Amino acid sequence: MTNIGIIAEFNPYHNGHAYLISEAKRLVMQSDGDDARVIVLMSGNFVQRGSAAVYDKYTRALSALTDADIIFELPTLWASSDAGHFAGCGVELMNRLNCIDYLAFGIEAVPDTKDSVISGLIKASEILADEPAEFTELLKDGLSKGLSYPAARMKVLLQVTDIDHDTLSTPNNILALEYLTAIKKTGSRLRPLFITRTGSGYNDTELSEKYSSATAIRGALYNKISVDGYIPAESLSVIEKYLNYPVLTDEYLVPYIVSALRTKSTAELLNTVGINEDLLGRLLKAPVPCSYAELSDYMKTRNVTMTRIRRLLLSLALGIGKSDLIQPGRISSPGYINLLAMRRDSSSVIKLIQDTSPIIVINKKSSYKPEDPLSELSWQTDVRTTDIYNQMFYTCTGIKLPTELTSNIQIL
Repeated sequence: MTNIGIIAEFNPYHNGHAYLISEAKRLVMQSDGDDARVIVLMSGNFVQRGSAAVYDKYTRALSALTDADIIFELPTLWASSDAGHFAGCGVELMNRLNCIDYLAFGIEAVPDTKDSVISGLIKASEILADEPAEFTELLKDGLSKGLSYPAARMKVLLQVTDIDHDTLSTPNNILALEYLTAIKKTGSRLRPLFITRTGSGYNDTELSEKYSSATAIRGALYNKISVDGYIPAESLSVIEKYLNYPVLTDEYLVPYIVSALRTKSTAELLNTVGINEDLLGRLLKAPVPCSYAELSDYMKTRNVTMTRIRRLLLSLALGIGKSDLIQPGRISSPGYINLLAMRRDSSSVIKLIQDTSPIIVINKKSSYKPEDPLSELSWQTDVRTTDIYNQMFYTCTGIKLPTELTSNIQIL
């Protein structure tokens, strides 16, 4: 049987995710004549846009077993980071599992442009992975003129290729480019499966079709609007117990942000991922008490994206600092992979990974002991941030969730 890898957030799991999985399986059957199993690497309690997930990672993992077979966790240090680190860690962990044949991911393209979008993404990924001299010099020039790294990189790619701006700028294509770059950088045997996104746009805020965006679905959940028909029925039954409770939002991060501002030294604050002296100066003048929206809007400037601000605020709330172990442009991953959920008939795959993979599969949380500094840093961050998420969720709903060390793998 063929194994398809998917890196995702499932925040929450919805029809679009189910479509991605069914299309990936269809393409494998079409090309290989083989049935496929789906192994997912999913963000934990905090996600890449710098937010808390609407539901905890074990609940979201169980809801995805409607269509997937095994759900592992993408650790917090990378799940809450920029697209390069998010994708790089995901690809490297997939590599090290030693059993994944394909990596499936979505792209933005209309049917008659799909081939050109794919070729453009592949061409751009080769430049980013190889970093030829012309690219490097132009990138340095852009950075020296005050452009952010993503903006400078985008400008250079448009200069040195004939790729159009839309191919490189839509959310799914940005991640697709990072996946392809990581595959090339790591010499991966993963074969990409390009799945064209269908339905609403990534950031659409209104429920409009069978395939509505996660943004629209989260908004509906927040406003107590039915999401029946937008989430697979079996997946919806998993989160049904939470539907009458308030939905967790980033408002619950504010006390942790303010506490960090008032208790950490300047040196400690400057060590926060994503911060610099200018942003720290602005943050220290923030008009607290305030709402999360007021704080993030106050921090936003012309040269700093809102996504960067959100990630910075999340890193401050979670106590995530800059580390010599995780550097810009360098692909890294811990020596473990945390098992969240699985179908019973997938136990043979877990055994195969345990027997052949260089990384440790964590199935009994309380007994895991990290064996290297990066794994120690990552695991302690996962344990600590689960406690923070659980407190936020309790404050929001009154529901007590188990700690990381007492959590059980969800089995279907």
